[in-house]
Amino acid sequence: MIELDAFHEFDLRVGEIVHAERIKDTRRVMKLMISLGDEQRQVISDLAHFYEPEELLGKQVIVLVNLLPGIVHGERSQGKILTIHGSGEINTFATTDRVSNLGAKVL
Repeated sequence: MIELDAFHEFDLRVGEIVHAERIKDTRRVMKLMISLGDEQRQVISDLAHFYEPEELLGKQVIVLVNLLPGIVHGERSQGKILTIHGSGEINTFATTDRVSNLGAKVL
């Protein structure tokens, strides 16, 4: 269990996927550009076995933006997209139930 104050340390924002491409020589990994309204972030995500790049364009997603940047498959990743994984299920996104302002904080 975590305390509520610890949860509030997570900076979750609404973003929109504006570019998606498979990373060469990988089966499962995509490089995404996410618009957060006033900035864009590159995020590397394990989505290529669930989606084609063109299927992702325009999707609103929830992004953890205060994660330390890292290098994944030689590419800089500046956040984490929240996804839902289930046994034997297709990976899906945690998202909003209606169009939201990009960069809006998720509480």
